[in-house]
Amino acid sequence: MSKTLKRFGVPLLALVVAFGLLAAAGCKKTPGERAMEKMIEKASGGKAEVDASGGSLKIKTAEGETQIGALSKWPSDLPEGFPKFEGKLSSAAKMNNDKGATWLINIVEVKEADVTKYVQALKDAGWSELFTSSADQSMMSQLQKDKMSVMVAFAKDRGELGLSVTVETGD
Repeated sequence: MSKTLKRFGVPLLALVVAFGLLAAAGCKKTPGERAMEKMIEKASGGKAEVDASGGSLKIKTAEGETQIGALSKWPSDLPEGFPKFEGKLSSAAKMNNDKGATWLINIVEVKEADVTKYVQALKDAGWSELFTSSADQSMMSQLQKDKMSVMVAFAKDRGELGLSVTVETGD
């Protein structure tokens, strides 16, 4: 299996299966957790640890760690100073690997004007806009500041906002 597939495939596989396993959460390893570990170990060719407790799913392999959960509050472990988008959070996930961390945050019932203001607030706070695109049903912006980047993707027709926040560590 290629390193790229291992690095990105395992967390993506976890995202697909994650929310089904959240229902099986408990104090001890559930059959769902054990089945997920076996599936991930087979896909990655290595050991995996799965913990579906506390309303979230944590998956740890040699390639990194992924945490997924349906949250009602903004992730508390985002880098200090990263601006919060005020809205109705539907889900959030965090993935760690040897290169850094990525948070995927989904917000619903969002208005286009609020997304435009948020992107402007990032730029006003010193973020450089690397890319921006707007169409009838969507808009997207990618911004960067120091070793952080954020992709802002908005589905206008559904009022759904996706934020992908990445922080690189090391060189």
